[in-house]
Amino acid sequence: MIYTAIDPVFATQLKQTVFEIYFFCNSPLKGGFKGGVNTDQRVQLVFIIPRTPPFAPLKGGIINREACKKKDSQLLDTTLHLHYKRSVEKRIRRPRTNPLYLRDIELMSMWKYILFWLFGWMIKMVTSLLFLTCRVRVFGQEIEKKYLENHKGKGLLYASWHRGLFFFVYFYRNLKFIVMASASKDGELATQATRRFGWIPVRGSSSRRGSQALQEMQVLFEKGHRGGLVVDAPTGPPCVSKIGIIILAKRTGLPILPVMWNADRSWRIRSWDRSIIPKPFSRIVFLYGSELLHVPADASDEACEELRKELDRRLCRMMYQTDHFFHLPGVADPRDIEVPEPVPMTETKIKD
Repeated sequence: MIYTAIDPVFATQLKQTVFEIYFFCNSPLKGGFKGGVNTDQRVQLVFIIPRTPPFAPLKGGIINREACKKKDSQLLDTTLHLHYKRSVEKRIRRPRTNPLYLRDIELMSMWKYILFWLFGWMIKMVTSLLFLTCRVRVFGQEIEKKYLENHKGKGLLYASWHRGLFFFVYFYRNLKFIVMASASKDGELATQATRRFGWIPVRGSSSRRGSQALQEMQVLFEKGHRGGLVVDAPTGPPCVSKIGIIILAKRTGLPILPVMWNADRSWRIRSWDRSIIPKPFSRIVFLYGSELLHVPADASDEACEELRKELDRRLCRMMYQTDHFFHLPGVADPRDIEVPEPVPMTETKIKD
């Protein structure tokens, strides 16, 4: 019997008849196992899953041999490939306040995790180089500055459409913003990318693990973090928000600040949200809402639904202004652009 405590993220490699364990973390764990064990022998290891989120590299670890005897541990029998079972993950209860912990997601393979991890760093490098070439003009930010000055230590909720997520991650980088990432294997791509920019992703969506994610976000917002949601995620329809942002504002007592942006030259991804990717050396306009949206703590379901529709109207109004800003000559401020009534609730085709 060999006792060891390891990261949830690890790999195995077979070299002839030597069985080696590699730890993937910022600094390697002390201990572990490396020896000349024949491949036809049965190796039993006790894995003590640390109280940390799955897929997240650790800064270090401590071998706890006594913990191997506790009920939280479980023997995993293996020969050529090591993995840990979902049953182990379920046996160890973690606090709901952990924003990165996802119990219901199926555990991915080591190679897929490494691929996603590399993808996150690649996205950061490419995105940073791209936006360094762009010129950004910000309008209406004084409402954010005034709120933060008058409410020091309090959080703030931001809301926008999913089409603009690409630039939002860069614009609010290294501020420990909270964002909800899809509770799926593919959602790990977004999780890795946002982490590289200093965001704190919470795994969940309106269709899967939504209520748990809102509870975890609520705790973080009450501690003073800022962040928000792309409110028409995860799968649309575009420009129609989900009720989650309203519920979150009701529970936390924090106001919602709509934000929107666009570029004079961009690529549009052929997806449900038609995500915007600015072209190099393009001009970007970033617009803040003219006022905060407050949700009373005693708001009824009907009132919450009306506030959700009001948020949609504000976002669509701002979308119309940012979409037309670079196409109307003589306009110095997107807030001066007149929006037709009723407000167009979808993207409008612009004729230059």
